[in-house]
Amino acid sequence: MNPEQTTNQTSDINTDATISLKPEQMITPGDTNGSSISYGDVMMVAWNMFTKRVFKLSSLLLIPYIAPLLAIITGFLVFRYIVNDPQLLQSVMLHTYTVGYPPVWLISVVGSILLTFGFIWLVLQNWSMAAITHMTLVSGDMGIRQSYRETKTFLWRFIALILCMGLFVFLYFPLLIVPAIVMSIYFAVAMQVFVAEKTTVKQALLRSFTYIKGNFWSVAGLVATWAIVTMPIGMILDVIIDNSEIAGVVIITRLVSFILSLVFAAFFMCLTTAIYKALRSQKTEINVTTKISYFVYPAIVGLVVWVLLLVVALENAAKQVPAIGK
Repeated sequence: MNPEQTTNQTSDINTDATISLKPEQMITPGDTNGSSISYGDVMMVAWNMFTKRVFKLSSLLLIPYIAPLLAIITGFLVFRYIVNDPQLLQSVMLHTYTVGYPPVWLISVVGSILLTFGFIWLVLQNWSMAAITHMTLVSGDMGIRQSYRETKTFLWRFIALILCMGLFVFLYFPLLIVPAIVMSIYFAVAMQVFVAEKTTVKQALLRSFTYIKGNFWSVAGLVATWAIVTMPIGMILDVIIDNSEIAGVVIITRLVSFILSLVFAAFFMCLTTAIYKALRSQKTEINVTTKISYFVYPAIVGLVVWVLLLVVALENAAKQVPAIGK
């Protein structure tokens, strides 16, 4: 199939099941009559999507970093004009506390700054993810402001979805790691389902699982390809940073690493959207038979394992601390 023709196909998605998306704005990669998604077509559609929107997508990923920048500026202003003690500022920045431990009120102020801007960063990060998801689902041109406006109505539910996905993967992690990887694959298109089909958080997770069930290895192969290409580059840059003694080289390498992380993340979002559209083209009707308990019960086991690991870690730490008074 010609990739250029692929992007001109029309999806059979019901307009009532979408949010601000018309059927002609959807693309349908792959063979709709096939039993599995086409690896080459999905990759090509993802690449075409990426090349058309790389700067906008990267900008959306960059915007959340305004929060830590503002946190640094606010902290500097607090120390400069309220504390007005350069030695104390240097002591706190270097964690040496050479002029005495910071007072409680100062720790409270710094903590408040970190919590406030940390929350702002969390909101901006997830809002950008929602905006990127929406932008990649639309085949037409869309600006950054418009993508934010289109997604603000369901932002908090989208954040709840991200937190649920992260929580499940976290709880599955101690179960020999593999279940966490498998679950992350099954949740790969949950964000796209949530945005395009206007579902609840629970339905987004279940429908993502239903879409990928039967195409697990195809989706895993696509995600693995992205990881195989991007991870070695990141590792090489980390080696350069760790072993270079020239400050200029370290700064430039860190900057390149940061820019590439944005680019790689942008392509991954395009890839998951292309996967979703390919899966959607196969299944005009979704019959969700899986219950949420299918995910919850293993998560409870994972929670128990995490608690046991924490208890063991605390016991080992207590043994290493000398008894008071001895």
